[in-house]
Formats: sequence, C-alpha cells, structure tokens
Amino acid sequence: MKFRCFAAALSAAILLTACGGSAELTKHVKPLDITPIDGTQGFCDAQMQFTASLLQKAAEKSDGNLLISPYLAASAWLTAADESIQNPELFGGMARAELNGSFVKWRNSQTAFQAAQSLWTAPEQRGSFSSDYLRFCLGLSGTQVFAAERSPEALNQWVTDATGGAFTEITAAQDGGKAMLSAAAYSLSWDKPYSDNEVSNVLFYNADGSQKSLPFLCKDADTAIYLEDDTVRGIRRSCKETQYAFLILMPKSGSVSDLLQNMTAEQLTDYVRGGYERTIRTGIPKYTAEDTQDIAALLPDAGCEQIVQCLRTEIGQGTETASYSLSLGSSEKADTQIMFDHPFAFFVLDRYYGLPLFVGTVEQLS
Repeated sequence: MKFRCFAAALSAAILLTACGGSAELTKHVKPLDITPIDGTQGFCDAQMQFTASLLQKAAEKSDGNLLISPYLAASAWLTAADESIQNPELFGGMARAELNGSFVKWRNSQTAFQAAQSLWTAPEQRGSFSSDYLRFCLGLSGTQVFAAERSPEALNQWVTDATGGAFTEITAAQDGGKAMLSAAAYSLSWDKPYSDNEVSNVLFYNADGSQKSLPFLCKDADTAIYLEDDTVRGIRRSCKETQYAFLILMPKSGSVSDLLQNMTAEQLTDYVRGGYERTIRTGIPKYTAEDTQDIAALLPDAGCEQIVQCLRTEIGQGTETASYSLSLGSSEKADTQIMFDHPFAFFVLDRYYGLPLFVGTVEQLS
C-alpha cells in the first residue's frame, strides 16, 4: 500500500451553516512567521522526555491496544497551553520560545507526513481570540480555529475536508470548553516490500491467553537493525520514504504496558537510535490500528477540556502488486530469528530527528 499523507486544508473555506453560520476564524488570517530555531539536539532530547512521559501515562490508563501520536500531542500542547508557562516540565524545562521555534522546524521538515488539527470553542467565544493568537495557531502548527457548535455534522465535515477523505468521522463531546482535534493516517511503505509469497498464516498469542492464526509478513533473510537487552528483543526497518522507519519491540517478560510504563527517555532513545545491522528471519503481523481517543488527561495545563486524536496506522505489504525481493539462488542466510507472535509495541519514527511520530501497543489481535 503506497504511503499517503494528508495535509490540513488551511485555506479551505469551511462554512459551518449547520452550526448557526459560524465560520473558521483563521480563514482570512495570514500565519504568524515563527522563526525556526537550529537547536535540534536540545529539542530532540526535550521531545523524547515528553514522549516517554506521555507513553508512561497512556500505558497506565490503557486497558487494551493503544495508538497515540507524541507528535500530535506536542503540537496540541504547544498550540493551546497557557503562554505564561515558560519552562514546561513536560519538555524537561526547555523554554517555551525555543520549543516553539524548534517545533516549527520539525513540522516544516515533514515533507511526506503531515496532519490536520483544529481548535473549537463555543460560538459566543468568537471575540475571545485575538488576531495574533489566530496567526500563532496557523504559524506554529497549522491549526484551524472555529467558534461553532461541535455537532457531529460539523466535526465530520471538518475531518473529511482536512484529511482529503482519509477520515470521514471524528467524535468529541458537544459541550464544555475548548476542544483540540487532530487527525493523521500512515500506511507503512517498506524499503523492501513484501511479495505475496512472503505472507503466511502464523499463530498470534494474545495477552488474554487466546490464540489466533493471522496473516504475517515474513522474510527469510531480512536486513534490519536488531535490538536486544535484558528487557526486549526488536528490529528497526527503514521505510521507502527515507525519512521514516518502523521500530517494533517485544518484551521478554511482563506486559507491553509494563514495558512502556517503565521506559525512560534514555532507554527509548537507545531503542530509536541504537542496535546493529543483521540478517534476520522475521515475521510481523499484518495489522491496521485505528483509534479515536481524548488524551487531555495526559497533558496537564494544556488549556483544553478535550484533546482528541483520530489516528490510523497500517502495517501492510508495502506494495500494491506482487514482487520478489529476493532473487532465486540467493546465498544470504539469517543469523537469528524473531517472530512477533506475542504482544508488542511499535513505533513509526522520524529518522532525521530520531523521534516517534506514532506509538502503538498490540495486546490482542483478532
């Protein structure tokens, strides 16, 4: 499946007639020019600290498969949080101005992956947004701002238009204060796609003890980055778009939730950037993760009663047609074998920054 990226339609005229005629407040606003900051390493360390904290909290509250985007969570927090918070502890104390400039640089680098985001408030709050703040929302994160009733029709119209039809429905509470809505979809496009003869049924052992025979993507001799320590085994593979990579970790003992709850920023950094290249016999389940959830409880001082993420990530063959990635008579042999047939965690990574964009856990497959 070819990778698809869905850019927010920032200039789209979304007139919400179903919401009493309220329109997008940023429709005719020129985005604020936020100067990108070159301090990439400091920002990456801060974002990794934010990601580790977010995953710990999310895993603690999760009671099943999890899908969350640290990238979108950072975007929502930086856009909506009180400007008086100059040194947010969530990012290891990095100054707000530096965070903003570094995030803009990171966002601008996402040439093949973008997301849609919008901020909603009640119609009577139309006059509470200054033009400078509306320009800031567009300039920092491309966020559209609406003063409108959050009817299902209005929200679904926004997400359909903003993602080019990738999503047609998003759910959020219709009452309450400000709500930040985000949507993003990613289909893995491998650097070495799987042919039809590399798809086999394998037993997956669910966390509840049940078993299910499911299609797995299998390679007899897969060149990948191999990771192993006292806690996990895993691999990291490049995607067709060289900026992106896929990391998958399977605990040696304990649950996937335990793995994320105890994972520090330093450990996460080691998994994202460490390991060594090997020839491995691998098996990964074909899997589509899709979830809509409110993560406001995970982001203190965000200034929003709701922060909803609508996400989808597909782990597929990476090609629309059958192809053969290994030539007949190849002498390449695997050094080891790793089948991801037990609960695992996966990460879609920005290789240039060494940061997770999506993170998911798979406890159950059916």
